[in-house]
Amino acid sequence: MDFTLVNESKTISGIKLYISPLLTRYGIVHGFPTRQGGVSQGMYSSLNFTTNTGDSPEAVRENVLRFLQVMDTPPSHSVFSHQVHGNHVARVTADFSGFTPNAYGVWNADAPCDGLACDIPGISLLTASADCSLIFLYDPRTHQIAALHAGWRGAALDIAGKGVEALSEAGADPRDLVAFLPPAIGSCCFETDPDVPQAMYNAFGTAIDPYIAEVSPNRYRVALQRINAHALARRGVLPHNIEICEICSCCHDEFFSHRRDSTKRGLTRALIRMPL
Repeated sequence: MDFTLVNESKTISGIKLYISPLLTRYGIVHGFPTRQGGVSQGMYSSLNFTTNTGDSPEAVRENVLRFLQVMDTPPSHSVFSHQVHGNHVARVTADFSGFTPNAYGVWNADAPCDGLACDIPGISLLTASADCSLIFLYDPRTHQIAALHAGWRGAALDIAGKGVEALSEAGADPRDLVAFLPPAIGSCCFETDPDVPQAMYNAFGTAIDPYIAEVSPNRYRVALQRINAHALARRGVLPHNIEICEICSCCHDEFFSHRRDSTKRGLTRALIRMPL
């Protein structure tokens, strides 16, 4: 399938962001940052967004607030997903029902959700990754956005399709949607046991054959972003409206990577927002 491959970035106040030309054309504020531009030290250096692997709360707080400032969004208008490698997509409403402010003043989802959807300009959706594929969606007709965390478990649960479904339930036509998949682990580094490809085949059938390669007995390389893009297309998103940045987060040390560094690493958060 002919998806659109992109490799576009910009730097604001020392923070490098990978961006989508299509989303930019529509005026959607968004970005997937590298690990540079923060204050964390050592293996968390430097724009780390989690304390779960041992970084100091003070450093993470500064990183979160610095990133939000660069993205021109206040914490009170920013939302974090509660990621569990599932496929639930939560809708963000004007009263932030189902969300609670955290120590940074950002709204945290109370219940597990690997996806967020919203139709309110000025509210930023943030989703996290350290190799997992992420998906941004925008509907230029009904003016809705979604941010999805689509690691292999979520991909096999069709979170990409659930994201399309969430926007469609509020009036979107999948043929109008624009999608961006920022840097994630590539098939060059995502080598797995048979359980991962089997889960993908169970979900999508043999249509994903081009995205899975057996490299030795019971070892496979999986093109996770391509599978997520396929999942979007089979729900009606037009392939030429699906942009993929195929820079591998494991190969390139400008990104945090769980596959490369296990728990000795930080976490990235990417953002999407419709402007006021």
